[in-house]
Amino acid sequence: MVIIMKNNSFVPIKETIFIALGELLTSAIVVSVFLLIGKFDYTVALGTALGSLVIILNFLFMSIAVNRAIDEAFALRDNYVDEPEPNTALPEDGEKSVHPEAESGEDEGSEDEDEEAEEKLDAAMRFAREQSARVNRISKTAYIVRTLTIVAALAVALFTKVFNPIATVIPMLMLRPIILAEGLLRKKK
Repeated sequence: MVIIMKNNSFVPIKETIFIALGELLTSAIVVSVFLLIGKFDYTVALGTALGSLVIILNFLFMSIAVNRAIDEAFALRDNYVDEPEPNTALPEDGEKSVHPEAESGEDEGSEDEDEEAEEKLDAAMRFAREQSARVNRISKTAYIVRTLTIVAALAVALFTKVFNPIATVIPMLMLRPIILAEGLLRKKK
């Protein structure tokens, strides 16, 4: 299940809910362990809440940022494929083509189709080369923002007495195992 936003990006609700449930389970386990060892206090509950919330929001932000970057690239693609390659003059009507295969006397119809397909492939490859840097830049920026958010949350947990640092870190470390578990469950279906 996804929600389409007004800029045609989508939010992966099903995956986000799975991450949230995994983080909730992790938080419950962390709180239970602190209760069992007799070290539970309000800072443990706040720490697990902070760690889980940061990870869930990070996952959601990452999904939106990557999808937006890809959507923008696809929006630009429609204009790009119809354009001829720069510095390539198309032959005028009545002019002879300078393409080597054109002079060989082969079937003109299939050659035109091959040439058109080759031009579209060239345009698509040119587009991919030029837009991959843009998509990578947007993704890297989103990654940096997400990383700084995690570092800031950890700094708050370490330097204030409001959040238990261990209880904050454990939910943050569980994102990859939760994503792995979701992938394994999806393969079984």
